[in-house]
Amino acid sequence: MTTNPRIALITGWTNPERRSIVEICLKLLNTLEPFSSTMIWLVTNLTTEPSLDHNITVLRIKNKYIVREASPLKLIPYYLLHQSKIVWNTLRLLPKTDIFIFATGADLFFLPMLLVRIARKKVILRSDGRPSFVVKEHFQRPGKTKVALLRLGETISYRLANRILPESGCMIHLYNLERYSSKTSFWSQYIDTSAFRKTKRLTERTYDIGYIGRLIKEKGALSFVKSLLLVLRARTCRVIIIGDGNLRDEIEHFLSENHLQSQVDLLGWVENGKLPDYLNDIKLVVTPSDYEGLPSGVLEAMACGTPVLATPVGGIPDLIHDEETGFFMENNTPQCIAKNVIRSLSHPGLEQISDNAQALIEQRYTYQVAVERFGNILESLNLKWNIISG
Repeated sequence: MTTNPRIALITGWTNPERRSIVEICLKLLNTLEPFSSTMIWLVTNLTTEPSLDHNITVLRIKNKYIVREASPLKLIPYYLLHQSKIVWNTLRLLPKTDIFIFATGADLFFLPMLLVRIARKKVILRSDGRPSFVVKEHFQRPGKTKVALLRLGETISYRLANRILPESGCMIHLYNLERYSSKTSFWSQYIDTSAFRKTKRLTERTYDIGYIGRLIKEKGALSFVKSLLLVLRARTCRVIIIGDGNLRDEIEHFLSENHLQSQVDLLGWVENGKLPDYLNDIKLVVTPSDYEGLPSGVLEAMACGTPVLATPVGGIPDLIHDEETGFFMENNTPQCIAKNVIRSLSHPGLEQISDNAQALIEQRYTYQVAVERFGNILESLNLKWNIISG
């Protein structure tokens, strides 16, 4: 009789402003569920009460949230304190756990990984993107010392991991993981295609352009709004913005100052359950981010047959082929966004691109595909299992 592996998922902090992180963790747990009758989720700063299956135990750690712009003098003690709490809880889990999966911000958790490897248990690292790369490329004045420390922590973690699983295949090259190619493959999140699916043709939709996400600089939110001034001069469009963030007041002021309120609906956050309806009412979603992993917003839009115009960052090139499954823009300046919005909306094959986008998600990013990929990972670790029916 095959004994299924006992699994612990260890994740970084769940910043309350980033609800998508909790949703990704829940999807990871759902994917793992068929392989283990007992699962434990060790999570930092979980403030919500997510709906979980009865066989999942949640262990919560409280820790002060620190931004990546902090100096090394603050960063090092923070990470050591955070990891010491995780080490203590991991030590308690060792006798009843076979696989430890580190995910969503856990690239630097080398101390608990070391403990697990000493105990001869398996370590899987699901990487959302190398912190040193993100800090170096996208934060102002990151400092050589900080980047070097982050890179050192990553290197130790990557060497300790039995398997490294970036969110998408193109991120292996993007984050220079080729040196670990013998133990690297991608394991992405999935989309609930029973909820996120195409229910309207593009000609039936109300909004020409949509932005869905946090209203912050890194997501290109203000550049998107400024591009509307150029787009709306060239053609009549209706626009919807869904999301919130520290740029909301500035965006509201810009819309008011330029008399765009009548053409732009600024909604704030909406419940995830209502997103499919909104996505099925938009002809083009714009994602002008500075950096990304494999954004759930892009996956959800494509599942609803909503073409996406995006910057080619993170794992997005695995999803979008220009004028086939979506559209790319060279950068996220207002001028470039506007030019490509007009190009995308004017494309004669837009409806076919919509269908192609939906088909891609149904082929590669469903729950069944995610489960199959994890089964392959277990097999590569010489672990056996029986699928547990729900």
